[in-house]
Amino acid sequence: MPVSPQQPFAVEICCGQASLSRCLINAGFSVLAVDHVLHDPQVPVILLDLTQATNQDILIDLLNSRPPNYIHLGMLCGTASRARERPVAQDKILQGAHNPTTAICRSSTRPTPYQSRFDIRHKIEKTNQLYRIVVDILLIAMKHNSVISLENPYRSWFWAAILAYVQAQNNLDPVKFWDSLTEVFFHNCCHGGQRKKGTRWKSTPGSLQPYQPFAKMIMNTCPTMFTQNMAHGLSTRRVKWHTQNC
Repeated sequence: MPVSPQQPFAVEICCGQASLSRCLINAGFSVLAVDHVLHDPQVPVILLDLTQATNQDILIDLLNSRPPNYIHLGMLCGTASRARERPVAQDKILQGAHNPTTAICRSSTRPTPYQSRFDIRHKIEKTNQLYRIVVDILLIAMKHNSVISLENPYRSWFWAAILAYVQAQNNLDPVKFWDSLTEVFFHNCCHGGQRKKGTRWKSTPGSLQPYQPFAKMIMNTCPTMFTQNMAHGLSTRRVKWHTQNC
């Protein structure tokens, strides 16, 4: 894939509508946006189902052949969602709604398990395949000194699952790298969302600290303010990155 050496290179994985990619392009980045389906994206998206080994190899080969300056992972929550722990109201069940507590997939002691029911077990393994490639990408970021960020709901079991896979490497370096990443917590309603959904970003130290005090932000903030701020902050590294690539 041709990438201009004059531009910093960013990859957004599980990009959704690719709003971060759009802001990065506006900030002067060359961007690769990746997802398994199209969600009305704001930029062109490469379709890769990362639960498939061949597609995982394609992405890993690309990241190793042209190490990005910045990688963002907005991995699906799916079976890591804590919403499964909340019972559905009885009147909703009588109307035909399923009770998610009958299919709780993960816990603090078993963040990466198989479930006994086949349909749930299949979903868990698909999600686990996504989470395993996160560790491969973390290792690439660590090797090439790429800025990296990860996004998921604040209480999601995603975070415990990734920690379990990092620790399974039996290597202190990935554990130290994971522990070195800093966190930012915010509610989506502070950035134009319709729900008070808590989100956690874990990222390279120094990349998100200017945006820590979200509790003080106005509730009717522009929905793209966070991604715009993130892109602007990363763009300040352009001179350094260009020097490294020369």
